[in-house]
Amino acid sequence: WTLMGMAQLGKSDFIEAASTFAYASRIYRTQPEICNQMRALQALCYTELGWYYDAEQLLDKVRRDGIPRQSRRYYNMALADYHLRQKNWQQALPYLQKEVKAMPHGIVKARGYYLLSQVSKNLKKEKEAYRYLSKCKHQSPPYEMRFSAEIAQTEVMTGGGSKSKITRLKRMARNPNNKNYLDQVYYALGNVYLSQKDSVKAVEAYESGGRLSQRNSLPKGLLMANLGDIYWNQEKFSDAFRCYKQAVSI
Repeated sequence: WTLMGMAQLGKSDFIEAASTFAYASRIYRTQPEICNQMRALQALCYTELGWYYDAEQLLDKVRRDGIPRQSRRYYNMALADYHLRQKNWQQALPYLQKEVKAMPHGIVKARGYYLLSQVSKNLKKEKEAYRYLSKCKHQSPPYEMRFSAEIAQTEVMTGGGSKSKITRLKRMARNPNNKNYLDQVYYALGNVYLSQKDSVKAVEAYESGGRLSQRNSLPKGLLMANLGDIYWNQEKFSDAFRCYKQAVSI
């Protein structure tokens, strides 16, 4: 029953999956460890459907019955997802930490650490976000994820200030392995200059990213939109039009 429900969950058939887990929880109602595991997974389905009240009711039942060791991972997973979906970052963090700790090493754990870094960043905990991104890279993730973690680290660096961020991003731009990701590098570089109120260097970085980018990606679209905003504020309307037009096409 667990495998069937998880397969339906993987296909995003949340109502079917919830029905499967509900049925299994009734069959095994005399075995708390199995019953509560099914309830937690059913709550996860309800959260994905946006049925937060129903999810909360099920999770409260699991907590009242006591959480057997076998069900703890599923309970943490469901409760973390319940809070994340509602952007309750502080409430989600401890359950997400427990869930990631239990994950096997590799890409799954790397994704978990990346998510922890995003939650920590939303909570203004830059040092923790930086540390989680380092842990993400230590899981030997695919190159694109590692690269994204490198970019994200420049946004939460503390102590070194903007100068170290700029040095790091310029080094990444020179790396031939990053030739397909130059839009992301120069987008991040332009943002750093913009935070320093240096619009001249921000324009240079954004223009370089737009010129050197080899793909029509979301980072390039954001880059061109930011560049258009700068030109608009400078009343350089023909340049602004050019940038906005590219952003719209992407």
